[in-house]
Formats: sequence, structure tokens, C-alpha cells
Amino acid sequence: MYRSHGLLLLAGLAGACTGQIDDAAPWTPPPDIEFAEQSVDFACSSDVGIDAPLRRLSQSQLNNTLNDLLDELFGPEAAAVRDEVSSAAAGIPSDQRLGAAQDGQLLFFRSDQAVGSGAVEAHYAIGLALGQSLSQPERLVAMGFECATNADPADDAACLDRFVRELGDLTHRRTLADEEFAFYRTEAYDGGDVVDPIALADLVVALVVQPNFVFHVEGVGGLTPREAANRLSYHLWDTMPDAQLRADADSGRLLTDEGWSDAIDRMLADDRVYRSVRPFLLEWFRFDQLYAASEGRGADFDAIAGDLELDRSFDQAVEEEIADLFVHTLRSGGTFRDFFLTRVTTTSHPVLAAVYGVDPAPEGEVVEVPPERQSILTRVALLLSRAEVALPLINSITHPILRGVFVRRQIVCDDLPAAPGGAMDNLPIVDRTVTGSREATEVLTSAAACAGCHGRINPTGYAFEAFDAIGQYRSEERLFD
Repeated sequence: MYRSHGLLLLAGLAGACTGQIDDAAPWTPPPDIEFAEQSVDFACSSDVGIDAPLRRLSQSQLNNTLNDLLDELFGPEAAAVRDEVSSAAAGIPSDQRLGAAQDGQLLFFRSDQAVGSGAVEAHYAIGLALGQSLSQPERLVAMGFECATNADPADDAACLDRFVRELGDLTHRRTLADEEFAFYRTEAYDGGDVVDPIALADLVVALVVQPNFVFHVEGVGGLTPREAANRLSYHLWDTMPDAQLRADADSGRLLTDEGWSDAIDRMLADDRVYRSVRPFLLEWFRFDQLYAASEGRGADFDAIAGDLELDRSFDQAVEEEIADLFVHTLRSGGTFRDFFLTRVTTTSHPVLAAVYGVDPAPEGEVVEVPPERQSILTRVALLLSRAEVALPLINSITHPILRGVFVRRQIVCDDLPAAPGGAMDNLPIVDRTVTGSREATEVLTSAAACAGCHGRINPTGYAFEAFDAIGQYRSEERLFD
């Protein structure tokens, strides 16, 4: 079976080391294929200074990069290869959320920068799956390398040269240096000048598992055009640069004022921008804690919902509106201030539009909302309850404390500690059939020990009491028996 050149490169980046791969990853090749065994030593120099640890591609970045790599290599045939690689890609460890979980002050997901055995084995398995797939004759033809499948070996050497350079350009996200090309062509590929499917598969493994594919690798000093293209692409699209962005970098146009501006405009106009925007907003606004309106229950909830059909499509529209508004702000040249004070909605969902008291927005257009809605904080997605702990199913009761905590932590970036132990013990009894949310909150947080935090939390939450539990505007709070 395979012994990958690149696996040690990946594992070695965890620290300065000298090592040899002795065990293959837990992957079993098909019974009708034999793989060449190969083992290569790599020594890490101890006198090379490292300013900062390399950042590994996040789980979403790796998946997007793999998908786009396959699309670029195979076009319409990419789906079949993607199916063959998907099980291996599923082994990539999940990203970790930064912050102190015990006090709820969670930040954003990022990949685990400690390259453990799980990540190494998963990346190795991806390389094996791609190596097996890309070395098949029909796949080589689909990639435009018919020269590797003909019966005449006279063209093999030139064909292999082109294969290494073109695939290496994609996996390294830059042009291969001469010494790199020589290594992959003469050492990673051990078939000489003859196309050998097994040696070709080994070569693909080495190209996919090496650090330039797995990490964000940059040199010292100013950014090269390709490094700038990589930063821009992973920032806006969460994936590798496309052919146009690479061409702009290689021509030098990208690093001109006009070229940089044009590239940003083109990328923002592409729906791939949602790849980075959606996760950013979902994490920032803690949609993982959001109580879905479609899960509302009880006669009191039915009373405030009225004739609104609050189904899963409504839940989806609630979240999509925020992403669409963010992208609309970017595309129109707006700022974060414009996003927070947005006067429009992008939603075409009839029920969400009805909640806002406007007509659904035509595709690609926006509709101005009433004055009370002219802020991102007054949209349904930011008014529904959020909580770290389970609450009763959403009903007619608003939660000023939860709304206040959300705004203070996620918007104002206050460092709110967790509630002290026993804070929920022996609370006063509040009859919610006759007591409004604001008055009930004052009673429940009246103890002197609560004043420090709730002096900031409560007033913030009260500011949103003009909106009911599902985000509808109201002039008074209805109480139910």
C-alpha cells in the first residue's frame, strides 16, 4: 500500500523533528489494486526561525477547496470524484469554538491548530482517495491529460511534466519552484519517464498532503501576488483562488489599485461570498442558540402568532435575511454602521415580510421597512430568544434578560461572567398571568448580588420590549391565563 511522502511533512509541522513513516493510515485499498511501498525521511532544520505557527485550513475551507479543486479539474464530472473522496473528507476533525464556555462568552470557530493523529490520518485518507481516482485513465482524459493514456510512451515525459506543474500549481496555490518541481517529478513520482498509474497515484498523494495544501503558507516580507490572492479568496470565498484571480495575480494586475478593487467587486458579486458570510454571521449572532419560531407551542403562542404560518421555511428566511442584508451592504459599498442601521429588507418570504408590514422584496431588490425596524437589532433573527440552557418551548413570553445578554456579549462585546452558583435558587414567585416581562424581570433580579450585571443587562433587554416573542411589533404586552 501507499507510503506517502507528504504525510510526514504534515505531521512534522507540529514541531521540529526528524522522522520516518512506518505505518500507513487505516485505509484499505480495493482488492484489485496494488500500491507501491515507499518511505522517505525528512529532517527539520532547528535553526529556522518561525514567526508564527502555520494556520491550518478550517474544516469549511478544506471542504470548499477540495470541491473547487475537483470542479476545476473535472468540470461536470467532478460529482463522481467528490463522492469517492467524501468519506475521507468526513474524517477531518471539527473546528473548535474559542472562548470560555463556562460563562457563555464564546467567539468564533477555527480549526484545531494542533495537528493530531486524527487530522493526519484524515488528510492522508483524502490523498489516497484522490490519488486512486485521479490516476484512472478515464479521469486523466477528463482532466485533459489524454497523453497519459495513449499507447505511445514517447509523449509520457512531457505529459508528466505538465501534470506535475498544473496540479502542483493548484495544490500549492502558487507556481512550483524549480526545486519543488524536481522533487515531485523525480522523487515523489518514481516511474521515471513512463506513465505508471501506481506511481501517479503516489504523486497525487504527495501533492495533496504537503503543507502548502493543508496550511495557509506565506513567506517572509511583503505578500507575493499569489499570497495576496490566497488571502483575498479565503477571506471572501472561504476557498482557493479561482482561475481569474490566479491570472490577475500572475499578470501583476491584482496588486494595482484598480486590479484589487475590480477583484473585490467581482468576488462580492459571486454567490460564493456566502461561504464566508453565512458562517461568520451564524457564529457572531449565535444562531446555534436560536429558538425557532416554528417550534412555538401553546394557546398563548397561537394567540400572538394569529394567522401567520410559522413553518421551517420561515425559520430559514429569518436567518437568510441577515446574510442577505450583510452581502447587500458589502455589494453597495456600505459599512458596518450601514449594516446595523439598515433601512431595508431583502426577504422575499411572504410571512416574514408580513411581520415587517411590507411587501416581499422582488428577487435581487430590497424593500424599505418601517422606522421601528430600521436597525439590524430589530429583525426577527435577533429578537427570538437565545439561551445556553434549555427553556420551555417558545411561547408568548419575552425574555429581556436573554435579549440583553445577547446584545451585551455579541454586539457590545461586554465580558459578562456566568451567573453565580445558586443564582436560580429560591427566586421570588412571579405570577406571569398578571405580571409583564419588565416588571417580572425587576422582581427576579432585585437581589443586591444581581445589581452588578443586571444593571447593564436589564436596560438593554427592555429596549426591545416593543417586540413580542416572535419579533412582531407591539404597542402593549398581552398577558395570558
